[in-house]
Amino acid sequence: MMSGSVAAKAQRGTGEVAVGGGYAYLDTGDTTGTVSKNHGVLDASASYNVLSKLSVGFEYTFSSLASVSEDGVNANVHLNNYGALIRYGLVNTKFVMPYVSLAGGALDLTGNASDGTTSVSEGHHGGYLGVGLGANGYLGHGFGVRPEFRYERQQLSNNPDNNGIFKGNGRNEFTLTATVFYTFGGRGK
Repeated sequence: MMSGSVAAKAQRGTGEVAVGGGYAYLDTGDTTGTVSKNHGVLDASASYNVLSKLSVGFEYTFSSLASVSEDGVNANVHLNNYGALIRYGLVNTKFVMPYVSLAGGALDLTGNASDGTTSVSEGHHGGYLGVGLGANGYLGHGFGVRPEFRYERQQLSNNPDNNGIFKGNGRNEFTLTATVFYTFGGRGK
């Protein structure tokens, strides 16, 4: 049985940093097979626990959607999301706190291609809004793990319907991530 070390769970006035990754399914609208609908994601976040059940913060997510080498040309497509995050705990027990989350912000879809002598880049910008369900699992000494399932609606501000890379301007993404977090500060119990 764990002792008082678990008391480092989310308390009012504590901060938190987190890194993780997982799996995402993005409905790209691409019929050419160039862009992978199934891909990995990496994420990082920092938040502040306003209350023991309410935290606000910032998040960043990186997704590599395509990487192709053909006839001496290397091309890749990346999606970057960065924005605000709110988590609200549903039940606060000693070891686990299930929560709902709301996130939103900006996104950048960037494509790069190079043949070794010439490079071309193209970018499209927009925003995203997401809702999620997850749980904070407290391991002790300020550390914890967080599985989360999230749905996001991603909207580009222009229509990059070029060469079938990302057809249309609005897409749905479903992600399943696992994050390791560290909680610090506060007054303890």
